[in-house]
Amino acid sequence: MNRRVWNRQRPAKDQVVLESFGAARIGNKAAEAERIWEEKKIRIWVWLKALSPYIITVILLYVCRRQGEAGQYWKLIVQDALLTLICFICYLTVVLPAQRRFKEDNIEIEYKSGKRSFLLLIPTVLMLFAFDYAYCIQEDRPVNRDFYEEAADEDIGELITKAAQGEKGLYRTEQLGTDEENAANLNRVWDMDQYLTTVYSSSYNEDYRRFREETFGLEEPFRNYLMMSAARNPVYQRFMGVKYVLSKEAVPEYELIESKGSWKVYQSDQVSPAAYATDRVITEEDYGELEFPYNQLALLEYAVAGENADVSAERRTDDISADIKSVKGAVEQINVELPGMVAEEENKKVYIGLPSLTDRVSAGGEADISGGGARVLFLRFRVENLRPREDVSVWVEGIRNKLTARSHFYYNGNTEFTYAAPLEEGQESIEIIFGKGKYKITDAEAFTGLLPEGKIDKTENQKERLYQSVFQIDRKQTGGKRIEGTIDVKRPGYFVTTIPYDENFEIRADGRQIQAEKVNTAFLGFKIGAGKHKVQIVYHAPGVKVGKIMSVMGLLLFVFLCRLQRRRY
Repeated sequence: MNRRVWNRQRPAKDQVVLESFGAARIGNKAAEAERIWEEKKIRIWVWLKALSPYIITVILLYVCRRQGEAGQYWKLIVQDALLTLICFICYLTVVLPAQRRFKEDNIEIEYKSGKRSFLLLIPTVLMLFAFDYAYCIQEDRPVNRDFYEEAADEDIGELITKAAQGEKGLYRTEQLGTDEENAANLNRVWDMDQYLTTVYSSSYNEDYRRFREETFGLEEPFRNYLMMSAARNPVYQRFMGVKYVLSKEAVPEYELIESKGSWKVYQSDQVSPAAYATDRVITEEDYGELEFPYNQLALLEYAVAGENADVSAERRTDDISADIKSVKGAVEQINVELPGMVAEEENKKVYIGLPSLTDRVSAGGEADISGGGARVLFLRFRVENLRPREDVSVWVEGIRNKLTARSHFYYNGNTEFTYAAPLEEGQESIEIIFGKGKYKITDAEAFTGLLPEGKIDKTENQKERLYQSVFQIDRKQTGGKRIEGTIDVKRPGYFVTTIPYDENFEIRADGRQIQAEKVNTAFLGFKIGAGKHKVQIVYHAPGVKVGKIMSVMGLLLFVFLCRLQRRRY
């Protein structure tokens, strides 16, 4: 080939080279764009995975804001969740970019672990330090070693276990001490056969709380309205079936049966079984007409059913009205002089005299002093706190009521102090301690009365009392969420328990499902016929099925995300 032909072919080769170079540049740009897009997708995916738990939490809190007690403080919870979300976004936008680098020709993100991650701990540590400092500088917060060792004394567990396991029926066993000891024992269970009346939980039964505070009117000794303490009210102890009490001091109406060290176990045969059958039933309408303290005493004579309750033909309306009048006749109103204004810088103890029972009878009263149980003082008055930033406390015969400072987060709203204090035979005065502060006392009412006979026997007289047929628990079949046993019902009426009512209970009598009803305004019960019956009570925790489904879905989603992440990298 000559030079002229060669020179003629060179431009064609140069053109091909130029075109190839241009195509390569275009291909590199496309690859770079694809790499950037893949990087953006990874970042979006990382952000979605990181933020989804926070977003879902905020949404769930908002949706559930009207359920239970959450309506009172759901805004604070949502604000807390949003603050946490903002902190995490700051981490993703500020801290995380400083911790990663990209490898050359690879879109995989590599994290520099352990170098700047400690920055996330700084806000948490500071908040914990500030909270712990503010908590511990309060005088009533640190726990004394001696107090802790005494509260955790093994002798207590041994005594309670012996009492609870030796009981064949269904009754409660509780521990009573000072207010501080009662607070420490709110949720303490020493044995699986020990049943309590106390609870301290945010997931409490609203009907039970309302019964204690409003319907029955128990003392409220603590600042936190969620703390439902052991009560010293003898009527309530009877009603709830507190058969055994562990205490260092004697308990009125209870007999000493066991002791070890400084601890003693007391027993009462006057209390209600935790489950029984009766035809002594009144309607909620009739019960609602009773005022303090007749509303408390009536529950030792009658069971309260709904407005459509089946009242036996043998117990006509006239008979029920007469029975209610008999309850009122067993109580006498007395005059107790309380100060209208209290302004004290320290607690002040006073003794206030009581008119004797015999004096009132000779003066023309109608008190019945024959038979019955312990003599009880019923006292109620209203409190107006003139220093709303401070707590108000008043003790009557060692029983404390407290009104929380208005600024307290768990403000208890206890503006009506109610007491039921057992009195010794011949006692002519009561001890009252007015706590420091400035407050008014108004609308004071005081009564004395004798508790009715409550001992269960097998005589014919038992058929005319409240606890006509007692539920016999089957210890082998009872446990966890299930209670089983038998009952021999003398007369058709109601099966009554002191278990707080919940719609998630399933009740079966002789294998047949029974419709649960609310009795005594807050407790579980149902209609039952005469004869021998096998009763099963099973509790189905709400949300268990949904929780299982969500757990399986979460596991499947986790596996899917792991496989997807492997493919991406």
